[in-house]
Amino acid sequence: MMKRILRENRGTIDQIKHAITGGGALARIIEAPSPEVTRTYGTRRAAPEKSVAPYIRLSPNGRVVVADFESGRQLHHVGDLRGPRQAPRFVLATKENGYFAPLDTAISERLAALDGTVVAEGDAEDRLKREIAARLGIEG
Repeated sequence: MMKRILRENRGTIDQIKHAITGGGALARIIEAPSPEVTRTYGTRRAAPEKSVAPYIRLSPNGRVVVADFESGRQLHHVGDLRGPRQAPRFVLATKENGYFAPLDTAISERLAALDGTVVAEGDAEDRLKREIAARLGIEG
C-alpha cells in the first residue's frame, strides 16, 4: 500500500525535494556494480594473484600429492603407497592402476619409471619425494 502511495505521488515528492535542496538533488543514476564491489552487494572481488610454491607431500594414509606450500591445497594426486608396511610400493595414479581421476599424461609420462617402486628402507620415502620433485621440476 505504501509503494502505491509513493508511486502515485512521485511528482509531488520530486517538487518538494527540489524545493528543499534548491534543485541540487538529482535523480541517482543506477550503474552496474563493478567487480570490486564487496560481498555485501552480492559480487566477489577479484582474487589477488598468488604465486604457487609446490612441494611433494606424503600423507599418513599413504597418499602422495603435489601441494601448495602457501595454502596447503592439493594440486595433483600423484599416487599412493600400497602394500604391507614393511615394503610398501609406489603406485602411480593412472587409469591402468584403477584410478577414476588419473594424472595428466604429461605428468604420468615423467613419473612412469617410478610406478611400482618399493619404498622399504628408512629414508626411502624422502628419496621418493626428492625423485618425484626432480622429475616434475619442483625445487625445494
